[in-house]
Amino acid sequence: MRKLALDTVRKLAHDARMETDLIGAAEAAEILGVSVATINRMAANGTLPTAAKLHGRTGAHIFNRATVEAKRVAV
Repeated sequence: MRKLALDTVRKLAHDARMETDLIGAAEAAEILGVSVATINRMAANGTLPTAAKLHGRTGAHIFNRATVEAKRVAV
């Protein structure tokens, strides 16, 4: 899992050529109908792949919307 600076994540999210839609843990939790804590556990144990993780011990997980949507269909 890569750790990215917030500016880098913002650039990726707003890049017109970016083919993926990046979302945070709160939006991923809403899509899957679980808590943010559950999303963070899923990211930590690898059951929900992350696109990136922000710097720091408590850095936010960033997800590809398509990956989260696929997980919702699979559940």
